[in-house]
Amino acid sequence: MKRTICCISAAALLAGFACSCGSHSTPTDHVSVSLEMHSSKTPEEITSDVAGDWKISSKTINGNEQETPVGRYNFADNGNGLFYDENDMPHQVVWSITESGGIRLIYVETGETTANYEFISGDLVINEDTSQGRVETHLTKVPDKTEGAEADSAGKEK
Repeated sequence: MKRTICCISAAALLAGFACSCGSHSTPTDHVSVSLEMHSSKTPEEITSDVAGDWKISSKTINGNEQETPVGRYNFADNGNGLFYDENDMPHQVVWSITESGGIRLIYVETGETTANYEFISGDLVINEDTSQGRVETHLTKVPDKTEGAEADSAGKEK
């Protein structure tokens, strides 16, 4: 009899816990979440991917396509580079690799630091919240002219 009462009491206790789980909300006022991404590429691989000529290929504001601004970049593999504006005037930039494997630019003349550019489908993409809204700009790498010439000459030699 004692054993039966103990089993019934234990079952009632467990049933009470099961019913109370999830039946009340838990405040999340002081909960914060952070995400830390790290690239699977080595710094040397990222440097190789970044080095070269890039052009501004598209720009959207709040998802709406905008006229693509004229501008291009040349990134050296030592962290230096140039930005050529719409008048083809060069402006010195320096770039560094971010923890996520993207890059951050600093315009030397103004000291302005950009948000992080991330690699997305081969493009360098930056998203910025501005007074105009959410601006997304894509940079596309310009193929190296010598790569095409080497492939052409290799094909002619055969």
